[in-house]
Amino acid sequence: MKHAADDHCRELQRLQRICRDFNEIAYLAQFDPHALELGVVGCLVNIAIFYSVAKPIEGIGIAMPALLSPLVATALALLLAPEAAPPLAFVIGVVGPLIETYLLHLRGVEAAQTGMASIVGAGTFDGIVLSGIIAAYLA
Repeated sequence: MKHAADDHCRELQRLQRICRDFNEIAYLAQFDPHALELGVVGCLVNIAIFYSVAKPIEGIGIAMPALLSPLVATALALLLAPEAAPPLAFVIGVVGPLIETYLLHLRGVEAAQTGMASIVGAGTFDGIVLSGIIAAYLA
């Protein structure tokens, strides 16, 4: 019974993180509403690319190439809105993989019997951190 309660608590924590990310997006949208629209488009593209390469691996969690998300996010931000590239690259590079990992791969994690959807390691967490670093360099 305790194991089920722990799983439920982890799921709630994941949803809280996603809600915080959406709160940050709303905050950015106050300054440039057009950037929000472009951010949603960029996130959807990043999610689609990420979903095609990220795979649940037994005992590890969700794995993906570490440089994929930051490079896609940076390219999309520079193409969609060069004037708002740093915050847009950050939002696309961080929110896209988090949504994909926490929402779209939950069934795959269950099928792989990993017991968790970990973003720590195997490239996913590295990609999220690198997205922030590259977005900072764009500024």
